[in-house]
Amino acid sequence: QNYYVACGYTDLRRGIDGLAAIVSQQYGGCLSEESLFLFFGRRTDRIKALYWSGDGYILLYKRLSNGRFQWPRSEAELQTTIRQQQAEIDNLKKKLDHMNEILLNAQRARFGQSSEKKAYVLSEDQICLFNEAEQVQDHKAEEPTEETFTVKAHARKKKRTIAELAKNLPVEEIILQLPESKLNCSKCGGTFRLIGKKLVRRELIIIPQQEKILEYYSCTYACDKCEKDTGFAHILTAQAPAALMKHSLASPSTVADVIIKKYVDGLPLVRQEKIWARQGVELSRAHWPTG
Repeated sequence: QNYYVACGYTDLRRGIDGLAAIVSQQYGGCLSEESLFLFFGRRTDRIKALYWSGDGYILLYKRLSNGRFQWPRSEAELQTTIRQQQAEIDNLKKKLDHMNEILLNAQRARFGQSSEKKAYVLSEDQICLFNEAEQVQDHKAEEPTEETFTVKAHARKKKRTIAELAKNLPVEEIILQLPESKLNCSKCGGTFRLIGKKLVRRELIIIPQQEKILEYYSCTYACDKCEKDTGFAHILTAQAPAALMKHSLASPSTVADVIIKKYVDGLPLVRQEKIWARQGVELSRAHWPTG
């Protein structure tokens, strides 16, 4: 497509026929290719365009709601504007090429091969600095002598036995005995007697944590003799142990369990809350010890 700019002012009151007459006068009546003609008036916020589609004209009109068009008033001013825009385009192309080169080098450094013989790392002239040792060695040099190095001995840790691993745990023996119905000898009809036992295997078992509610009831006592002699009974009530936290279900064992799991085992309160819920106890961590 061809673009034509009508420098100076044009009466934008002209319609398609009036603008087509200007095109015929300035550019000739024979248009063989699609072309666009731009016209500008006295007011700088509107522009008209006449488009030749090959078999007729199309009239285009544009008016800016904000801003103004920068329009050349003469051919010299148009040429100056074109040169300025071309220089700006060339400058932007240089910046784009420079940024693409930086991006390409960054991608090569991150994702490319690490070989120093690549062309983008070393040129062909620099590769000669890294020739093989056989090409630069001195054949008349003396052979190096052997030296003795003493390496510090390494003592392997002795593996601990199962008995050593479980020495601090209580042991419960499970005695496997035959029922009395099988203690009769099938050969002679006699009776078997116990002559010993042997260790078959060891197992480590875990007893799940159990929870229960302790309800403290304080008993009250009355003296029958005082009541008989005076008519008033002497009342005595058993004192309950002091609560760790008033109006709370917390006990020393409960608080100790929470603190050990949080500060020794590193188990957050939110996970402890889920563990309690899984065991059937709905506790809120809002009032648990967190300090």
